[in-house]
Formats: sequence, C-alpha cells, structure tokens
Amino acid sequence: MPPKSDQLVAKMHRDFVKRVVEHTKTPPTRIATDLKIAPSTLTRLLNEPDGGKATLRATTIAKLEAYSGLTAPTLEHPEGATLAPSLREDAVPYESRDGDPTIAAAIKAVIGTRKNIDVWTMQSRALECAGFMPGDIVLVDLSTMPRAGEPACAQVYNFRGGAAETVMRLLEPPYLVAATFDPALRKPLLVDDERVIVKGLILPHRFRPRVS
Repeated sequence: MPPKSDQLVAKMHRDFVKRVVEHTKTPPTRIATDLKIAPSTLTRLLNEPDGGKATLRATTIAKLEAYSGLTAPTLEHPEGATLAPSLREDAVPYESRDGDPTIAAAIKAVIGTRKNIDVWTMQSRALECAGFMPGDIVLVDLSTMPRAGEPACAQVYNFRGGAAETVMRLLEPPYLVAATFDPALRKPLLVDDERVIVKGLILPHRFRPRVS
C-alpha cells in the first residue's frame, strides 16, 4: 500500500458503498437501519470529499457484502509482503442511542465545539495498565498525534476489502505496544504508515457506565 493508504482505502470504501446503494436501489440510511448500524457510518463516508480518511470496519464490510451480494474490492498485495495479522479489535464505535443518556450528555459537554473527536468503547485489556478498562468510553482526538509514551488509536489494515481493525496501544516509536497483563496482546505492532497507521491521541477522559 502507498504512503497515503488510509486515503486510498477511504476512497475504496466510499466507492463500494456507492455501488451497494446503486445496486440495491436503497438509500444509505435505510441500508444502515437494515444492518442495525448507525446511519452516520455510511453517510459520513459518502459525504466526505476526496482525500477524506473515514473508513469502514471489517464487520461492516462483511454486512454490506451479505446485504448486497457484491464483493468488496481487494487491495493489491505487494510482492513479498505479508498480510497484517488478524486482531481482535481493542475498541468499537460508541453508540449514544444505546447507552446511558447521562453519559451521552457528559460526553457531549466534554467535546463541546471541538471537531475531529471520535468516541469509542474499549473492549480489550490492551491499555488496562494505563487506566483504560474494557467497557470504558474514551475520546480520540484525530487532529492530534500522540507523542512517545502516550496512548494512541491506530488502525491495522488487511488486504481483504481494505478492512481496518482498530487498536488502542501506547506509542513507543516505531512501535505500538500494549499496557496489559494479558500476554496475548503484548506483541508490538510496527507503525509503517502503510498497514499500521496511527489515527490520533486517546484523551485522558474516560466514562464508565454504571453497573446495573
């Protein structure tokens, strides 16, 4: 993949969603409803200009393939390159409509007028020693790159469909490393700006849903 692989993957995903909309003759918001995903997952991607970096998760691509009967495009496999390992995603996008309205209001208040803030729910122990536990809701500033030792949100691209898996790790250049007691997560990831790309800084705020 070339240095601007995240932009190329974003365009590939945008073109694929357009094909799904045209093939099924179904508006993207209706497709999202049928797939039980947030409408913004598709509309945000479709509304981005060329050069945008919004991409789809691997699970969303699989759902779109099953829904439409179309096959997502595959990135060219560079000669001699190896596929990125399959990872269990460290976090999933936060859906405010499914959560505690008090927490949703608190998140909105913290974000304020700032743009380029993504909200995620941690689902692994990758940053447990840094204070981020499974179930925590965290904020990622896409306009700020982390410095050495700071928590980072990154994406690991696979060639199949250009799918990206989200990882939350500490940046220790040139690697991303987990801060965890779980040995299965300790293998470092080399940040090469091709298959492993840092997307932004994980902010110190963390929201923990109340246990019912």
